[in-house]
Amino acid sequence: MLLSFLSESIMSPPSSFVRLDIGKSTTKEKRSGLRKKVAWRATIRTTDKNVLVGQTENVSPNGALVSLNLCLKMDDLVFVEIDAFHNNKRLLLQAIGVVKGFTLTSKGYNNNLFFKTPTETTTTFLKSYTAEA
Repeated sequence: MLLSFLSESIMSPPSSFVRLDIGKSTTKEKRSGLRKKVAWRATIRTTDKNVLVGQTENVSPNGALVSLNLCLKMDDLVFVEIDAFHNNKRLLLQAIGVVKGFTLTSKGYNNNLFFKTPTETTTTFLKSYTAEA
């Protein structure tokens, strides 16, 4: 009887186990803004004082997709700093963001961040930058 229970437990994952295949997202596509591919350094500060450095994969007027070695928790607030380079100028984009999902990739996790409270400079730049052809 114990052997039967053990073999069943080993063969079937627990009900709380969720398998996430590479390339599958945790959220449905909800964004309405245009995304523009970039490769800018991003620094993320979490509310528990962790500092993570990654790469911004793309930006929209309202957020960014940031590649990190780990996934951030859904709906957590984070402080985002992105070192943007455009027209031979460096610009520091800053915002308080909300984690809206992640995608597991072969390189790590792409974290979807919605900018809840961006600086005025960040808002102005991203609206203009993402509108460019």
